[in-house]
Amino acid sequence: MTWLADTHPRSVPPPYECRVVPHGPARRSLPTLSRIVLVIPAHDEEVGIAGTMRSVEAQTVPPNRRIVMSDNSTDRTVAIARSHLGWEVWESVANRGKKGGALNQAWAILEPTLGDHDYLVTMDADTILDPEFIDCALAKYQDSHGTGLQLGGVCANFSGLPLDTALGVLQTMEYARAEKINRSRRGVAPVLAGAATMFSVAALRAVCRARGRLYEPVLTEDYELSLALRVAGYTTMAPRSCKAQTDLMPTTRMLWAQRLRWYRGAFESLRAYGFRRGVRSDICWLIFSLWAAASRWLFLATLLFLVLTIGHVAFSPWLLLLFAFASFIRVIQVKELGWRYMLLAGFMVEELYYAFFLEAVLWRSVYLAFFARGESHW
Repeated sequence: MTWLADTHPRSVPPPYECRVVPHGPARRSLPTLSRIVLVIPAHDEEVGIAGTMRSVEAQTVPPNRRIVMSDNSTDRTVAIARSHLGWEVWESVANRGKKGGALNQAWAILEPTLGDHDYLVTMDADTILDPEFIDCALAKYQDSHGTGLQLGGVCANFSGLPLDTALGVLQTMEYARAEKINRSRRGVAPVLAGAATMFSVAALRAVCRARGRLYEPVLTEDYELSLALRVAGYTTMAPRSCKAQTDLMPTTRMLWAQRLRWYRGAFESLRAYGFRRGVRSDICWLIFSLWAAASRWLFLATLLFLVLTIGHVAFSPWLLLLFAFASFIRVIQVKELGWRYMLLAGFMVEELYYAFFLEAVLWRSVYLAFFARGESHW
C-alpha cells in the first residue's frame, strides 16, 4: 500500500508525561506517555477543510499528530490541507468504502505505532471544534480512571453552524433537544458521532481484534462502531463540556438524504446485532419512536375521519391542558437558544411540520431496511 504524505515538516508535540496547556486553565496530567493522534477523513471538502483545520490548531491541548486523510478528492482539498504547516496529508488507495474505508486504511498505518494508553480523535471535515474539546475529553477519561468504568469513546455535543433559514432554525432546535437528552442520561451517549470523537486506542484495538477491521461496510459507520464498543463492554459518552459545531442541511432534499442514511443505517445495524446486551436499550428506544410517530399520524387520521363522518370535532379542556404542558416542555428544552427560539417552540406549528417530515423519513427508512430488495450502499 502506498501513501502520499505531506512533504511539509511536521511540528509534533512530545508525549504527555505531564500536560502543559498553553492557552487556558491547566487540568490534571495524563497517564505517562499518552499520545493523541487526530485524523480528518475528507472527500471534496475544499470549502470547509481550512476552517476545520484551524479549529484543531486552536486546541488548548494540541494533538501529537494531525492528519488529513483525503479520500478520492477531485477538488483542492489536498492542496489546501498541505498549505497548513504541522499537518500530514495522506490519500487513500483504491478505497470503495467511503469514510469508513478511508479510516480503516488510516488505522492500518497508525495502529502499530500506538499504545493502549493512547487516544485517536476522528472528526468530519465540516466540523468546528470548541477550543477545549480535546482537553475536556481527556478530563473525562481521567475521571473514569479507578472507577471501574471502561470508557471507549467521548464525543461532542453538537450545535449547528449559522444557517439563517427556517430549516436552519428547526435543525438548531433539534440539536439543542438532543443535547438535553444526553444530559438526562448523565452524558451517556448511544452513538459516538463521527463528526468529532476521541477514542481509547485500547477499545478500538479490542473491536478490531474481534472482527478483523475497525469499521464495517454499513451506512452509518459511527453508529455501528458505537454498538460494537458497547457490546464489548465499553461505555460511550458525550459530556456537556465537549462541544463542536457542524454544518446544517440547507435544503429539504439534502436533509431527507442525510436523515434517510442515519435512520436506515441505524435500523440495519440493530437488525444485524439483534437483541443483546449493549443494544437492547437502542432497540427499545426505536420501537418507542415508531410508536410515537404512528400515534401522531393515527391521531390526525382520527380527526379527519370524525370531521368527514360527523362534521365537527369537540375537544375536551383536559386535552388543551395536555397541549399546553407539551408546549411548556418544548420551550424549556430550547431556553438556552434565546427567547425567539422559545417563542417558536411554544407555538409548535412549524416544528409540527418538521416532525411530520422526519417521521416520513423514519417510515421510509423502515421500509428500506426491512422490506426493500437489494443491499444498501456503503
